[in-house]
Amino acid sequence: MIQFDPKAPSAIKWPEYSPVNKVVGLEWSAVSLGSIDPSIWTICFSPSGLGFDNGCVMALLTSNMDLSIWMATRNALKGEWIKVVDVTPILLSIYAPDPSRATTTQTLCAQIISITWSSPADFALQPTPNIDTSLLVAGTRAGSLLFFRFDAKKATVNILGTVKVSSQWITHVAFSTWILVEPGICEGTVAYATSAGRIGLVNVRQTIQQGEAEAPRTLFGLNFHIQTTFEHMKGLVIATNAAGITALKWIHPPDRSPVLVYNTPGLVRLWSAPASSTEHWGGSRQFLLKAPRIHATSSSVHPVTGLQYIAARDSLLLCLLDGSYHVLRSFSTSPELQIDGEFSTLQITRSAREVFERVELMTLRKQEKERENEGSKEKEKEREKEIGFRDVNRMCAMGLHDESGVVAWIHEASRPTDFSYKHDAKHNSMFVVARLWDDLTDDAFLIHAVEALLACRTARGLAPLNILRSILFHMRSGPLLERIHTQLLAILSIKEMDTAVLDVVFPEWDGQMSPEFRADMRGSLLRHLSGWDALLSMRMRLLLADYAWKMTGDPKKRSEYGHVAQTLLTTISHRNLRSILKHLGAISSAFTLEDVPFVLRMVVQSVLQGSPADLAKEGERLSGIVHAMFPPEQQASTWDHLDERCPACNKAIPLTNIITAECPNKHIWSRCSITTFILTTPDVRTCIGCTRKAFLPGSSRNNAAKSSLPEGLRGWFVEELLEAVQRCLFCGNAFVTVL
Repeated sequence: MIQFDPKAPSAIKWPEYSPVNKVVGLEWSAVSLGSIDPSIWTICFSPSGLGFDNGCVMALLTSNMDLSIWMATRNALKGEWIKVVDVTPILLSIYAPDPSRATTTQTLCAQIISITWSSPADFALQPTPNIDTSLLVAGTRAGSLLFFRFDAKKATVNILGTVKVSSQWITHVAFSTWILVEPGICEGTVAYATSAGRIGLVNVRQTIQQGEAEAPRTLFGLNFHIQTTFEHMKGLVIATNAAGITALKWIHPPDRSPVLVYNTPGLVRLWSAPASSTEHWGGSRQFLLKAPRIHATSSSVHPVTGLQYIAARDSLLLCLLDGSYHVLRSFSTSPELQIDGEFSTLQITRSAREVFERVELMTLRKQEKERENEGSKEKEKEREKEIGFRDVNRMCAMGLHDESGVVAWIHEASRPTDFSYKHDAKHNSMFVVARLWDDLTDDAFLIHAVEALLACRTARGLAPLNILRSILFHMRSGPLLERIHTQLLAILSIKEMDTAVLDVVFPEWDGQMSPEFRADMRGSLLRHLSGWDALLSMRMRLLLADYAWKMTGDPKKRSEYGHVAQTLLTTISHRNLRSILKHLGAISSAFTLEDVPFVLRMVVQSVLQGSPADLAKEGERLSGIVHAMFPPEQQASTWDHLDERCPACNKAIPLTNIITAECPNKHIWSRCSITTFILTTPDVRTCIGCTRKAFLPGSSRNNAAKSSLPEGLRGWFVEELLEAVQRCLFCGNAFVTVL
């Protein structure tokens, strides 16, 4: 829930920042009429990893040109979002420190009218550094581009650079995906459109630097920081267009340079850098749109509300405000409009119109039943006749759920020929997900699954559920699972063991405990538990195997999926434990008596049945270190925390299973998925994927929650471990806090 208050005192009153001219009064070029009744204008989301529970944050731009950053407090889907920083006052403090002496240009520099958030850069480093590499780009009325980076720790934004590109307003900005120049260096391109119809480009280069002169290296790795440079590229994609630009977006077909798609009323235009292959095109292309006549206001001059590329068909799908769809086929090689036939403008537009009519009829019937008036059937029939050519399916937004034909959009039913006014509170929009064409075949599904597993990158910040959502959606089909059972089992099975973590060696630490050291270790735990691409792929396989097990009715096939899932679960568990043991071995000299219970639990886990020999050896070495550090009488007290007490009957529960705990009286308790201690408090976080639970990190606990923690959970290392783990260690998905 985003509670936007248009009358909030934080809304900027721009007339106060407009210089007074003795002849004409206020400088009207710096005044905004949006301040009369501000409304939400644009929203864009950051990549994951910047917000609460490793989620995303949101940039919100209002019609008053107020830019702010919002963050979810507990549950990003159902919980409240709060404002964490107002960006516009920061800009005013920089560009107009004294409102009484502010110039028009200074004020215009703080007035933002377009925003976009880039994807994170992948520097091809393993494990992936836990550093934010995304950029928030804003276009101003002064004709400049502002580049921000969100600082989650300080709840503010840092301005990385300002590039003056024009003397007109920057009405649209679009950021391409990052291209790896070489390991450690990435480049991206920002396209911008001005109010005069010009389009230009700015090249952005990010270089990840490993270490600084005053702090070249730490115990667990390197001090990473990003150096960002900007270059305004010479020349324009388009010099001028009196009609104005209505949409701007980068499209990234595979195995070729990105294509910039931009629209003017009635036209879709394409631009690409000169092609390096004869199979692909370069330069500019333009196509005249022809809108199917589906209602009274059908027209090709409506603005674009959705632009999506479908790689399986190498086609571009456009959606206009009037509800019409337009298809550009052979997009990467020789683009052309597909007016009629299969997967064409006419077919998809008519399919979407049929869905609109069916949905609106269902809504009207529901409203009639709620009224419970006499003669409702006659009214319903009369109402059915009214849904026709005069009703407009005004399309507000469109996106793809997957590439097999499932499309999501938001529409509003309206009848503009009535010339009736409807204020904002009366507008009702409908969110619809429907299949407009069918490309779902067994081969297409398997190819999509393989591509998702092979192309996963931790640098993108996406959780397995985000990557696999469309695949899981189609796996609900029993017949599909029946047909692809053998192939899916082969895809999910582990082909070869990833041994990269075996090669990781940390030097032994012998320094003084400090906040910097603890932060360094916390960052290293985060990198090694969540930053390996191979580990992400295993977690995705586990998610698919678990879901297939749940959706399959055949006992034999369920058993086969269960075997694959158990193998993956064991492999992931051993990998997590190995990373933790390596960190514990490196900082053993910093152990305190409070740390010993957790350390010994890790030792016990390393020798459980099925543990690899190298893992057991690492555990034995760590056990010897602990026994040599503390006297026997102190060791005896710490062993008491290995056999925990049942919260119901106080019977001892040995550590024989890291998932659940069962006492002699058959009381069963869940264990923390991070520390393996019994969950004795309701103050926990829950994985949205596998529903495993874990203790809250110290930064999220209140005093009551801290007092209810097990005694063995109060060492400094386990505190840093709970802080470092931001996603489930087994399936890799995000946590939510329910209570």
